[in-house]
Amino acid sequence: MKVLGAPQEAIDEWRARAAQEEAAESVVLPTDCRVAVAAFLTVDTQWNKLVAGDRLIATGLNYPGVRVALRARRMPLTPELFADLQVMEGEALLAMAERR
Repeated sequence: MKVLGAPQEAIDEWRARAAQEEAAESVVLPTDCRVAVAAFLTVDTQWNKLVAGDRLIATGLNYPGVRVALRARRMPLTPELFADLQVMEGEALLAMAERR
């Protein structure tokens, strides 16, 4: 926001609002889901996207990028974790499609 010229008070207000929303949306994860969720959050920057007019549309995860991101965090990509990531990827794609 700062790079785009937003005043500091607007940035501070946005941060405060985001912190409140984050606290209100806290979720307790079952122990057996924590590794998969942590991995999914780790690879959040690895979406393949295409340009459609003035929109960027996610089309799925970039699997080579997923592997690199997980390796950088020393998270082994097991077949079970890969399956969990694919389930979350599918659900994320559905959620993103609903927002369009």
